Amino acid sequence: MNAFLTIIMTAGVAAAVAGITLAILIFIGLRFYGRRVLTASHDIMRNSFIAIEFRTFVLMAVGSVACFTAIGYLSMGVPGTVIGLIVGFLAPPLFQRRLVMKREAEFIYQLPDALRTMAGSLKSGGNIVRALEQVAQRQPKPICQEFQLVLQQYQLGRDLDDAMGDLDRRMKCDELKLLTAAIALSRNVGGNLSDSLEALAQTLQSKAKVEGKIRSMTATGRAQSWVMVGLPVLVGVALNMQEPEAMSHLFNEIYGWLTLLVAAILIVIAFLVIRKIVNIDV
Repeated sequence: MNAFLTIIMTAGVAAAVAGITLAILIFIGLRFYGRRVLTASHDIMRNSFIAIEFRTFVLMAVGSVACFTAIGYLSMGVPGTVIGLIVGFLAPPLFQRRLVMKREAEFIYQLPDALRTMAGSLKSGGNIVRALEQVAQRQPKPICQEFQLVLQQYQLGRDLDDAMGDLDRRMKCDELKLLTAAIALSRNVGGNLSDSLEALAQTLQSKAKVEGKIRSMTATGRAQSWVMVGLPVLVGVALNMQEPEAMSHLFNEIYGWLTLLVAAILIVIAFLVIRKIVNIDV
């Protein structure tokens, strides 16, 4: 009897220690995720003038984790729960990246008109600061926001080349590097900056037209890449709902896990190969 009680107490203590350890690890993981991932993602959005409060962003992250976890559990049980947790935790940073990329694309699209505005201001007798003010006042978002920030930094005593360099680092686009280099050369060496800006605007507009044609021609390939990723998952969920006993071998046996792992690796490789083919850099 005493031996039986000892075994029960030992098992209880071990379970309690394991539970406390698991709770501590979960707390540390959530704390790291909140401080590093969510905070960093929100800071990037804030620096990109994307107005989403941190509390709202956290609620979106919690809702994402809960939603994907529930969907995974209802469709595939415990393995689906793990997959849902991973997808739920990755969704907020991917959402932030998507918003930032969309804003950068809008900035690049607006850049030729902004360059023509600057060239017109320079031809009318204004200086480069006045040309930047024209862009900040007359152009739509997001390009006016970025140039307003450049002007604010300049008015606070920062060198214009350094302020434009900060803009270049924020947007991270090759088109803007050409503008920054043209302004720096004009200020340090001299030359007809207005003609350079007009030529640059024409070049960027032609480049945008070519990229648009390429995107139209490769749209089918991009769609096929996403179908290749989504279709096996949807088929697996449907089969698991219709034939749970047959599909249980994939989730409860080592050979099933190896099969899923190999299938996932092949799908990812195929996706990356297709995206590499259709992503043509002009």
